[in-house]
Amino acid sequence: MDSKKMQENDGTHLSEQILEINTTDGNQDKDNFKKLALAKHFKLLRVFQGHIDYVRSAKFSPDGTKIVSASWDKTVRIWNVSSGKSIQILKGHLNRVNDAEFSPDGNLIASCSEDKTIRLWKMQSEKEMNILQGHLGNVISIQFSSDGKTIVSSSDDKLIRLWDVESGMTLQVLEGHTNLVRDVNFSSNGQFIVSSSSDNTIGLWDVKLGKRIKELLGHSNIVYSAKFSPDDRNIVSCSHDNTIRIWDIRSERELKCLKGHSNLVTDVQYSSDHCIVFKR
Repeated sequence: MDSKKMQENDGTHLSEQILEINTTDGNQDKDNFKKLALAKHFKLLRVFQGHIDYVRSAKFSPDGTKIVSASWDKTVRIWNVSSGKSIQILKGHLNRVNDAEFSPDGNLIASCSEDKTIRLWKMQSEKEMNILQGHLGNVISIQFSSDGKTIVSSSDDKLIRLWDVESGMTLQVLEGHTNLVRDVNFSSNGQFIVSSSSDNTIGLWDVKLGKRIKELLGHSNIVYSAKFSPDDRNIVSCSHDNTIRIWDIRSERELKCLKGHSNLVTDVQYSSDHCIVFKR
């Protein structure tokens, strides 16, 4: 993980820009949002070194004591947050690894790769528990459902797949995007999925019905990521068009278009207190 490009002259680490949006206060402005803070610098605490190629994703374990990282060096690594040391290396993928994350109970890890597979690993053994096969292209992103029983995945085959964790079988195949699907995420109740695509759209899918129920239009270029707000009422998205957009799910209306970046925005995330964290 290269910190040099993100180091400021004052010694702080500009790893993320934070935009705080108030979505619950009754004294909201006409757009229902109040801008509280534009940016914050973070002090660099630790650099985790070990991967020999681009690190595509890094995510905390549920208890916050470990980090799982996915790399184009074809490996998944588990890191101890306190020591910064690599404590496990998961090998098995035959091509670049694009994403990895812990299950909600922290006992499993799922990873996805350009070898067209998703692999499940037992946390303690470093051995593959199962290989999920079905996508016809690179698997770009994955997420566990909140109960840990289901995985959703996206691919450059333009499809979204739902998988049963225990059996490794495909539960559903969701079709509708006309270009590769960049990111997929469950709602907190597990009933819906939001997807972002290189077709410049955001899809909202009903898991039970197995179909797209809404399509959010407004971005003029690739949508890299889209996430639900903690109360599942809004969606935040980011794009190659240099903007972040906030959407009301019920009305499908764009509530806010946040401009100011001079380049693409590649990821975005709500915190539990409705703040938005994004990176360039």
